[in-house]
Amino acid sequence: MVTFAPMNLAQVVYMGKFDCIFCMNVLIYFSEDGKPQLIQRFYEYWSPVDISSWATPNPSTGPM
Repeated sequence: MVTFAPMNLAQVVYMGKFDCIFCMNVLIYFSEDGKPQLIQRFYEYWSPVDISSWATPNPSTGPM
């Protein structure tokens, strides 16, 4: 099942574990202090399906 929902990523809201997280051009809107916090939350919410699951940052987000 796929669910799409708007979220305010600047606020900490736990919505459970996700098999996949898609976000594009998100980190460019966060401060240098906020980027690691958001990435940590993504990591905590992400429940990879198997060992072959991986995350790839988009080059357009710039350096983390």
